[in-house]
Amino acid sequence: MLTSATKPWPPDPRQAASEKPGAVQVGLSGVSPHILRHSAAVWMAEAGAPISEIAAYLGHGDAASATKRYARFTPTHLRRAFQALAVGRLRVHANL
Repeated sequence: MLTSATKPWPPDPRQAASEKPGAVQVGLSGVSPHILRHSAAVWMAEAGAPISEIAAYLGHGDAASATKRYARFTPTHLRRAFQALAVGRLRVHANL
């Protein structure tokens, strides 16, 4: 993930390990920075943010890995497949 200054957060794994006790202090036991990062990406995808922007926010070099992980959470994922099925079903029922 990137900070507001577009620097990776956390800057190194040692810092990530040090953040976990803070989550426990606020009642989020078992929550790691990785889980928070993944949750943020899912929420961005669900809100319709472009995968390329999610990838950039997460600091990925390209959008391929973000697409693989987060495309299924976008509002339009599989919409065309569903629409094709719906149109096909309408044609079948119209011919009955």
